[in-house]
Amino acid sequence: MSSVEAVKQCKVVRTCHSLSTTITRKCPVPSKKLLNWVDQWTWDKQKPNLTAALRKEMSCYRPTNPVLLYRSQHITSKPQPYQSWSHDKDMVKAMTFDFAERGKSMMMTRYVKPEEILMDFTLLPKKYRGDLLNEVLVYSANPCF
Repeated sequence: MSSVEAVKQCKVVRTCHSLSTTITRKCPVPSKKLLNWVDQWTWDKQKPNLTAALRKEMSCYRPTNPVLLYRSQHITSKPQPYQSWSHDKDMVKAMTFDFAERGKSMMMTRYVKPEEILMDFTLLPKKYRGDLLNEVLVYSANPCF
């Protein structure tokens, strides 16, 4: 590996508290396209287009073991191809309480397998996370609850 390639590599280490395992992976520095997609997903109402190249890059940022995740769900939400979940139970509880004031909502908890995860934002290197939420994008196996 050349020194240029070595500089472009980052080591992602994250402790998954729900399973007490350490996830270690070498991932390339996230591309500008990926960072823009993640930012748009997080903050814009208009959800960005997901290309095959982005999906491939995102696969580097997923855990290697099942993880315990939480989600606040509006009961009347429209089906989506993927959903936002979180490692942060307290944040999801607060969101569920806030949503309940505006209509019916529920808090869901489940173990999610790595192959069901599109991307775990918490696995991005810290300097690229910025103001991103503690978010994990999960493919919707059953988007209608």
